[in-house]
Amino acid sequence: MFQSFLTKITVLCDDRLSSPLFSEHGFSVLIEWEGKALLFDTGASDIFIRNANILGKDLSKVESIVISHGHYDHSEGLKHLLPFNKKYKVILREEAFFQNIVMIDLRE
Repeated sequence: MFQSFLTKITVLCDDRLSSPLFSEHGFSVLIEWEGKALLFDTGASDIFIRNANILGKDLSKVESIVISHGHYDHSEGLKHLLPFNKKYKVILREEAFFQNIVMIDLRE
Protein backbone atom coordinates (compact mmCIF):
# COMPACT_ATOMS: atom_id res chain seq x y z
CA MET A 1 0.00 0.00 0.00
CA PHE A 2 1.29 3.45 -0.95
CA GLN A 3 1.67 5.99 1.87
CA SER A 4 1.85 9.67 1.21
CA PHE A 5 4.20 11.71 3.38
CA LEU A 6 3.37 15.37 3.29
CA THR A 7 6.05 17.87 4.18
CA LYS A 8 4.98 21.47 4.77
CA ILE A 9 7.45 24.32 4.50
CA THR A 10 6.29 27.68 5.84
CA VAL A 11 8.32 30.86 5.56
CA LEU A 12 8.11 32.59 8.94
CA CYS A 13 10.54 35.41 8.25
CA ASP A 14 12.06 37.09 5.23
CA ASP A 15 12.38 40.47 3.53
CA ARG A 16 9.20 40.21 1.44
CA LEU A 17 6.32 38.94 3.57
CA SER A 18 3.04 40.81 3.17
CA SER A 19 0.51 42.03 5.71
CA PRO A 20 -0.79 40.72 8.04
CA LEU A 21 2.64 39.09 8.46
CA PHE A 22 5.66 41.01 9.68
CA SER A 23 8.79 41.30 7.56
CA GLU A 24 12.45 41.98 8.37
CA HIS A 25 15.90 41.45 6.96
CA GLY A 26 16.25 37.87 8.11
CA PHE A 27 15.21 34.32 7.34
CA SER A 28 13.32 31.55 9.11
CA VAL A 29 11.41 28.53 7.83
CA LEU A 30 9.28 26.01 9.69
CA ILE A 31 9.45 22.49 8.25
CA GLU A 32 6.70 20.08 9.35
CA TRP A 33 6.30 16.38 8.59
CA GLU A 34 4.61 13.40 10.26
CA GLY A 35 3.74 15.39 13.40
CA LYS A 36 7.33 16.64 13.76
CA ALA A 37 8.74 20.11 13.18
CA LEU A 38 12.06 21.87 12.90
CA LEU A 39 13.13 25.45 12.38
CA PHE A 40 15.66 26.33 9.73
CA ASP A 41 17.16 29.61 10.95
CA THR A 42 15.43 32.01 13.34
CA GLY A 43 15.71 35.44 11.73
CA ALA A 44 16.98 38.56 13.50
CA SER A 45 14.23 39.02 16.12
CA ASP A 46 11.01 37.49 17.42
CA ILE A 47 9.24 38.09 14.11
CA PHE A 48 9.32 34.38 13.24
CA ILE A 49 7.37 33.67 16.47
CA ARG A 50 4.88 36.47 15.82
CA ASN A 51 4.29 35.24 12.26
CA ALA A 52 3.92 31.64 13.44
CA ASN A 53 1.17 32.81 15.79
CA ILE A 54 -0.58 34.72 12.99
CA LEU A 55 -0.41 31.62 10.76
CA GLY A 56 -1.60 29.28 13.53
CA LYS A 57 1.67 27.36 13.60
CA ASP A 58 2.50 25.60 16.88
CA LEU A 59 6.18 26.16 17.64
CA SER A 60 5.95 23.94 20.71
CA LYS A 61 6.24 20.99 18.29
CA VAL A 62 9.74 22.12 17.28
CA GLU A 63 12.42 19.80 18.60
CA SER A 64 15.36 20.79 16.41
CA ILE A 65 16.74 24.03 15.04
CA VAL A 66 19.18 24.22 12.15
CA ILE A 67 21.28 27.39 11.92
CA SER A 68 22.71 27.76 8.43
CA HIS A 69 25.38 30.26 9.49
CA GLY A 70 26.10 32.75 12.23
CA HIS A 71 24.92 36.00 10.68
CA TYR A 72 22.52 37.89 12.95
CA ASP A 73 19.70 37.78 10.40
CA HIS A 74 19.66 33.97 10.56
CA SER A 75 20.45 33.33 14.23
CA GLU A 76 19.51 36.21 16.57
CA GLY A 77 15.99 34.86 16.96
CA LEU A 78 17.32 31.96 19.04
CA LYS A 79 17.16 34.04 22.21
CA HIS A 80 13.45 34.63 21.70
CA LEU A 81 12.78 30.91 22.17
CA LEU A 82 13.88 31.04 25.82
CA PRO A 83 10.35 31.82 27.12
CA PHE A 84 9.20 28.49 25.65
CA ASN A 85 11.31 26.90 28.44
CA LYS A 86 12.18 23.95 26.23
CA LYS A 87 15.40 22.17 25.28
CA TYR A 88 16.11 22.10 21.56
CA LYS A 89 18.61 20.19 19.52
CA VAL A 90 20.52 22.96 17.75
CA ILE A 91 22.42 21.90 14.65
CA LEU A 92 25.16 24.13 13.29
CA ARG A 93 28.72 24.03 12.09
CA GLU A 94 31.43 24.80 14.61
CA GLU A 95 32.45 27.82 12.55
CA ALA A 96 28.93 29.24 12.42
CA PHE A 97 29.59 31.96 14.98
CA PHE A 98 33.16 32.89 14.12
CA GLN A 99 33.51 36.37 12.70
CA ASN A 100 34.11 36.15 8.96
CA ILE A 101 33.93 39.85 8.26
CA VAL A 102 36.68 41.64 6.40
CA MET A 103 36.80 45.35 7.19
CA ILE A 104 37.94 47.51 4.29
CA ASP A 105 38.79 51.15 4.91
CA LEU A 106 37.78 53.08 1.79
CA ARG A 107 39.09 56.38 3.12
CA GLU A 108 42.34 57.53 1.62
